[in-house]
Amino acid sequence: MPSRPRVRQHGPSWIKLRAAALICWQANLLRLFCGRSTLRQGTGHVRVHSKSRKARAELLVDGDQRGIAKTKQAIELLQGEGWNVKTTIFAPPERAKNKKWQSFLSEPGTCLEAVPRGTNVEAVDVAISDRLLYLAENKNICLALLTTDVDFVVAVQTILALGSQIVVLIPEGAASSIRTYELAGARVLPLPRIFQGGPKVRAILHAHGGGSVKKAEPWVYAAHDSADFEELSEFLQLLKYRTDRGHLEPSIAKFWFMHRLGDLTAFPLQCGLAETLEYVRKASATAPWKHYRNNLAYFLPISSTSRRTQKKMNEYGGTTARQIFKGGGPFVINDSPDMVEQALSMMGYLDYKLNADVAEAMLTFVNVPDNKLNLRKRCDALPLPGDSASSVLAKLRRAFLSHATDGQWRVAPKDTEVRKELVKQGFLIDPALPRSSVLVAMRKFARRYNLPEMRSYNGYLLRVLHHMYNSDPNRTGTVEFQI
Repeated sequence: MPSRPRVRQHGPSWIKLRAAALICWQANLLRLFCGRSTLRQGTGHVRVHSKSRKARAELLVDGDQRGIAKTKQAIELLQGEGWNVKTTIFAPPERAKNKKWQSFLSEPGTCLEAVPRGTNVEAVDVAISDRLLYLAENKNICLALLTTDVDFVVAVQTILALGSQIVVLIPEGAASSIRTYELAGARVLPLPRIFQGGPKVRAILHAHGGGSVKKAEPWVYAAHDSADFEELSEFLQLLKYRTDRGHLEPSIAKFWFMHRLGDLTAFPLQCGLAETLEYVRKASATAPWKHYRNNLAYFLPISSTSRRTQKKMNEYGGTTARQIFKGGGPFVINDSPDMVEQALSMMGYLDYKLNADVAEAMLTFVNVPDNKLNLRKRCDALPLPGDSASSVLAKLRRAFLSHATDGQWRVAPKDTEVRKELVKQGFLIDPALPRSSVLVAMRKFARRYNLPEMRSYNGYLLRVLHHMYNSDPNRTGTVEFQI
């Protein structure tokens, strides 16, 4: 029997909010007196030789995003450099109820910092920033942070300016985040892809704004070239396709679409980046470039994660590649009053048959786990209980137009597991019956378990799925608003 996992309770308080505010104030003050270039000097790019290394590294993990596999990978990478690693995962308290996490948290040197979710702030981010500042006072340890977010850039700059060591570990596919932390002066350790074969999928964005996917030879990733990344990033910033933060994928796709340059390889990103950079370098300096007017939304739909064996993953070259292949391909649509409805239709949430209710389509969309994470953590657009359907529509429109995500939104959930459950409980005779029969069965199921009455197929699918997986500690509860 594994020992009981170590869990510390942690709640967002005014002290932590004050700590987060202090980070921003200190960094701004440092920029004022020292300038950005000063912050980038002596920031840990020089590796410490083994004889002079401190014994302990404190690894803080943004548990909102990073799973067990990536956390173990980060630990092994730090241990390979000679550090004695103590790991703290910052995540909601329910995480400790998961059997896999229980086993992982029982390992020596690993614990969970239980952080109840806040309402107006990202409680996990505040807790991590608070702990980073506290640990930075101890010059005998090396700080390490595992994340893909750029929300900790100011905290990292402040810690480096105070003379402490910090290493930021980021999956190598998050090129934009890697570059952002490098510009902040941090030493970045990219985490290699666990699947080493390279994706066997290409997602193609066509000139008319639609897209397709196809299988291909494994893509061989080249070493990260920060100069190429910065060159293209600065070019896109000049034309307003990119800000100093955010993901590069939407910027490239929108630039390509606006100039009607033909087909673009949207995935893998490195392929699309190379295609765009080659075109820009060959174009004349006086080319009639069009400035961006914040009027396009980019999508790279993904399916749910698969529980298939690694052998099945080899067919696509990794989990993400499979998700993108099953997502059907990228697309770009123009901003308009009905842009959100158009996007939801293209991702399977809305139609003119069993899913004609816009409010319930939005309710289903915002409750899909990956979409919920994007809206809450990256776009600050997660609906609140008091929001009206029109308010949620405005939030989704803003999220879709932003560059805060890489465009990877999950398509509508499948009904396979629900069909099996309905058959198991006697509400459905055959799992292969048409959706009209499944809808009748879901209505009966909902009445039996006192679930809310809905007006659409996907609405009932959402309620039944949440009832089935209500005990899953990784779920954060149903997002509700006035429908």
